[in-house]
Parts: sequence; structure tokens; C-alpha cells
Amino acid sequence: MHTHLALAKQQVPAELYVWEGMFHGFFYNPDVPESQECFDFIVRFFNQWLGR
Repeated sequence: MHTHLALAKQQVPAELYVWEGMFHGFFYNPDVPESQECFDFIVRFFNQWLGR
């Protein structure tokens, strides 16, 4: 959260999503259903700010 706050203070585009109760790095395990949701957010952010 510290990094997100620092970016927001500098008006840098940043988004923070928190999956309550999930373990650190859960998205590395493709068998975890929340992983796909997480990657969808990441891809959407990159497409928006870095182009396709």
C-alpha cells in the first residue's frame, strides 16, 4: 500500500486491488480461481496505459 500511495501522490496512474484472505503471490498458481481475475486486471491496466 505504501508504494501505491507514493505513486498516487505523484499523480502516477496506479490501481490497487486486494483479495482478502488470499496468500501472498496467489496469482502464481493458475489453479486458484482468483488468479484469472487478477491477470484480467493486470492486462486491462497494461492495455490502457501501455497500448496493445
